[in-house]
Amino acid sequence: MQSVVQLITETGVLLVIVGIFLWNTITTSKNMEKLLAELREGCKLQTAAIDGLKHTTENTTTALNIIQNTLAGVSQALERHDKRSEYMNNDMREVTTLIKNRPCIYRDGDAQNGCAPRREKS
Repeated sequence: MQSVVQLITETGVLLVIVGIFLWNTITTSKNMEKLLAELREGCKLQTAAIDGLKHTTENTTTALNIIQNTLAGVSQALERHDKRSEYMNNDMREVTTLIKNRPCIYRDGDAQNGCAPRREKS
């Protein structure tokens, strides 16, 4: 019995240190398991969020492609309209020039069709 008491007195500090170390290791491993479980759950949420962003990005890309195609069609339609407008404008200029330069026809000396009356020779 004396030898056990002597052993405890001699190794008591060492046993306390080993005990604290073992208690710390067990507590830390439990906390680590809890922390790892929380991290796994957080990763699942982040993965779900990333998947949601991926789908949103795909939808945005599709919408932008549709808009781009629509704008291309509108641009082509506007170009066709502009060309038609230019042709019509040129035709209107030609018609206006022809009307201004047409010979006037008079009946009974009256001005007709926007022509100035003929001046009589004196």
